[in-house]
Amino acid sequence: MENKDIKVLVGVAAYKQINSRTAECLLRLAKYSIYNLFFSIKDCCYVVENRSAIIKDAMDIKADYLFFVDSDMYFFSEALEQLMKHDKDIVGAAYNYRGLPLESTAKFEGEMPKELFKVQALGAGMLLIKMPVLKKIPKPWFKNEYDENGRVKIGDDVWFCLQAAKAGIDVWCDPNTDVKHEGSYFY
Repeated sequence: MENKDIKVLVGVAAYKQINSRTAECLLRLAKYSIYNLFFSIKDCCYVVENRSAIIKDAMDIKADYLFFVDSDMYFFSEALEQLMKHDKDIVGAAYNYRGLPLESTAKFEGEMPKELFKVQALGAGMLLIKMPVLKKIPKPWFKNEYDENGRVKIGDDVWFCLQAAKAGIDVWCDPNTDVKHEGSYFY
């Protein structure tokens, strides 16, 4: 069922490049999507600035949804539809950090559930946000917090989720959306 009345801005926060497999995934998404897609690709060494500029682009076109896809993700074109069907303010996919041992970007207690579940935080590498939510979360939407040694203590995507929680907005994770982080191999 097609719904071209729903505007979705697909935002890619890149640094120097988009992996070729991610580009292929984005092309498939554009070809097979049932939604009215727009794309914003921002290339700057500061991911926080990229994400903020993408949000501005989504607001400028009056998008209904913002779909963040990092420049190193591998996914199937059905991923957007799968996240949309949950009808949540903020929902994303469970995927692993690039590195070993494998560790999910989803922040929660216990074992990975098999169905949609609420999380404390989630990576923004594949994250769907209803645009009205951004009016409830104070700026900056994305920010890194550093420890006394200058290392990132709280990453920008976790910061965003914590700000959403402070505004009373739940963050949800779909463990069944098949997404991989691409590096030396798929994580």
